[in-house]
Amino acid sequence: MVFSPEQLEQRRKKLNASEMKRVMDGDWYDLYLEKVGEAEPEDLSGNFAVQLGVTTEGLNLEWLNKEYPDLLVQHNTTGPASLQCNFKFISATPDGYCWIDGKKAVVDAKHTHPFSGDEYGSAEERVINTYKWQMMAQMFCTGLRTAVISPIYGNQFGNYIILNWNEDMVSDMLAQASKFWKHVELKEPPANPDAIAGPTITSNDMRIVRDKDFQSWNCYNEWIEAIPTFIKTEKASKQFDSLKKALKLLVPDDVKELEGGRLAAKRDKRGRITLKYDPKIKSGQSDAHP
Repeated sequence: MVFSPEQLEQRRKKLNASEMKRVMDGDWYDLYLEKVGEAEPEDLSGNFAVQLGVTTEGLNLEWLNKEYPDLLVQHNTTGPASLQCNFKFISATPDGYCWIDGKKAVVDAKHTHPFSGDEYGSAEERVINTYKWQMMAQMFCTGLRTAVISPIYGNQFGNYIILNWNEDMVSDMLAQASKFWKHVELKEPPANPDAIAGPTITSNDMRIVRDKDFQSWNCYNEWIEAIPTFIKTEKASKQFDSLKKALKLLVPDDVKELEGGRLAAKRDKRGRITLKYDPKIKSGQSDAHP
């Protein structure tokens, strides 16, 4: 992101949420040089991936609000957040805020590639573990206990990801941040410590919401009203799947295409059969279809 000289100077005086991963990864010496003014922060104005994320941030949040209007997404117009406490040197600038289950949450927009990499089972898990420390710092600085990552994977808008406050992670983060910042205050160059990976958070680490909690949500009545239709269609769907299997067994192994009563069966090169009802097919059975 391109910052003015004044903004860069203000960022230098704080440990920003986006820098928390460097603290936890043990990248202390280079970060220390930046904080004491002996080195310039990396110039990201020529980094296409970073600038693409900056450019798409507004669209990302607008699309999140469009797809999930119940979130009531708002852009952050108040600037950096920093709790005035023993850790006032930690600051965060969330992209926006939203509401999850009636509670305010911090939102960050990310534009990343769609690949999981060798280390993770999905792109979602990679995103979670790349930005988990940043999101913990944002929750800490805003006093909120829920964070939302809104990812764009390549040219696809992904499902939003919810991260909840993790007391153990925040304690480890604050301990490391305090040790690092002490070097900055004392102007004592640090050695790079071992990285603290923290827990690997997966998509399985999601909340369980029971009925009594779900009742307070705006969409609860809509959910309840849909249950009778769900039961009916589920039964019909099972009957439909059984019927498809029975019909496919009627197609001889040496037949590529079969038409009868306006129902067509086609076998692909791998031997898989698809069924399709086509009213344009000529049939000798006028009553073979509705």
